[in-house]
Amino acid sequence: MTLRLHDSCIDFELQTKIYELCASGIWHFGKAASPIGPDGVGELSHANRSLQGDNFDTGINFWNVKFKREQGLMKELWDQIEERIVGKDVVTVERVYGNALTYGMEGDVHRDDGHWTFMFMPCAWSHKWGGGTGFFDAEGTQVGVVPYREGRVISFPARLPHSSLPVARLCNTARYVIVYKTTINGYKQGDKPIEHLEFLDDKKNSGVQ
Repeated sequence: MTLRLHDSCIDFELQTKIYELCASGIWHFGKAASPIGPDGVGELSHANRSLQGDNFDTGINFWNVKFKREQGLMKELWDQIEERIVGKDVVTVERVYGNALTYGMEGDVHRDDGHWTFMFMPCAWSHKWGGGTGFFDAEGTQVGVVPYREGRVISFPARLPHSSLPVARLCNTARYVIVYKTTINGYKQGDKPIEHLEFLDDKKNSGVQ
């Protein structure tokens, strides 16, 4: 399967703005992001379905926020991902959200919905802090890890099992990620599972314009 790392693709000024947004208290604690407010960011609300009934005791609660994909910083970020990584009109963003972890929290192994996932890492980071993204086989054994790195975008098939990894106690910030869930344009239900996506670098290397 195609797991790709895309470093130094996002403008530092935009990365800084996204980090400042993440550090501004927008987060909701639960299993799903809170409803979106008029500014395109999830509102802080405890009326979320993830906090109701038996669902509260199932799975892992974490800090999260939902964004509107067609406005503000999330649109600016996606525009740069399209322009510099995947190309225009190759995939469609179905939803975009943020996750946050601090020391003592960790993710659970899961697969994503959609076809392809793009994850952006906005934080200045030390390798001593851990907080990478682990990838797993069908039996749940970890087979690889992508370290958290400032400004990095990682992309991978949505059905690839993965999880955020714990943050070290000496880390002095939260681990923020912005996640885009996408579907591949032109894919028809019943087609073979998607394991490869051609990126702009692939086209350059093959001489395709």
